[in-house]
Amino acid sequence: MHLVGLAAFIAFALTFIPAVRARFIAKLFGGIARQHRVHHWLGFTTGVIILIHLLYETLREPESAFSLEDPFLLLGWIASVLMFAGLFFSVAKTLTHRFWIWFHWSLFISLVAAACHGFAYLHDATLDRLVFYTSSAIVATSTILILASRQAFSAWTVTGINEITPNLHEILLKPEKKESRGFKAGSVVFAQFGAGFSRTWHPFSVASCQFSPVMRLLIKSVGTDSSHLEDLREGSSMSIHGPFPEFNVPRKQDQVWIAAGVGIAPFLGLTRCLDFQDSGKIRLIHYQAPDDWMLAGEFEGFQKRYPQFQWKNVMTARATFDELNTLAEGLDNPAFLICGPPAFMKGARKFLKKQGVSSSNIHTEEFSPW
Repeated sequence: MHLVGLAAFIAFALTFIPAVRARFIAKLFGGIARQHRVHHWLGFTTGVIILIHLLYETLREPESAFSLEDPFLLLGWIASVLMFAGLFFSVAKTLTHRFWIWFHWSLFISLVAAACHGFAYLHDATLDRLVFYTSSAIVATSTILILASRQAFSAWTVTGINEITPNLHEILLKPEKKESRGFKAGSVVFAQFGAGFSRTWHPFSVASCQFSPVMRLLIKSVGTDSSHLEDLREGSSMSIHGPFPEFNVPRKQDQVWIAAGVGIAPFLGLTRCLDFQDSGKIRLIHYQAPDDWMLAGEFEGFQKRYPQFQWKNVMTARATFDELNTLAEGLDNPAFLICGPPAFMKGARKFLKKQGVSSSNIHTEEFSPW
């Protein structure tokens, strides 16, 4: 049964690869959201294997299973408890994002404890040692890449702050290095607000075209930092990490864009790119809460300027997606792009699949892979 313990260590080591926030890793997984999803599933797989290992060893030798005077056995229990606690808080979401991040980093301690435990009980078989040392090398390499990626950011200056609604602001940014430029619409960046704010990295959609003189981010006032954007001033410095392209669809392909609330951000950026690029036919539907009304004037202007672009706004507390039945009429094998809250996106994907849309034609930009 030692192979189960070894399998748990391999799975644990592999979770570190998709934890590296780097563009080449995101591209390998097909997007940052898919990368995070793989990271989470590997974590759950590790937890299940650890549980099997613990149950077997406890039932096989109940007297020695709790002999905690053995330091290496104690390290095994510490690794297991930390792992299970990490999985619980990831699912329950009872911690604030900042505390959850700090707790998440404690899982590195869990892995070190698991490595010490595994090394002490490692069999002499050549294959066992090869697998163990290879997994350890994966962890070491991934950890270095994780720490390095946290330093791979660029400095941007706030050049303007527009109030779209009382709870939604548009931040205009320019790179401090003149050779840099804005990032491609349909990408996700991670932003750190700078002095006066926490050092937490926040994901946002790029709401502008890469050819625009400024980069724009739509920020909703709901988080620890975003709830006091009044402290952000023109001339303030922000750190930007990314970009991570999520919508990789040929621009000449016909497309249906489905957004909810502030999920309109990537589509706002893609629409603004029509000033610089040709496109296929585009149908945009934006679901908003009855007390919201954002960006209507700008989209009406786009609709007048570009004959290939049609926009529809739906005021509803809960989307039924009935409007999608006719939205794609007249389009040639359209791609469906979705952005919004997790429940909304799940409902949209489910509806489209019932209508016979293949998974390869459904693309999402999401900040929570669950």
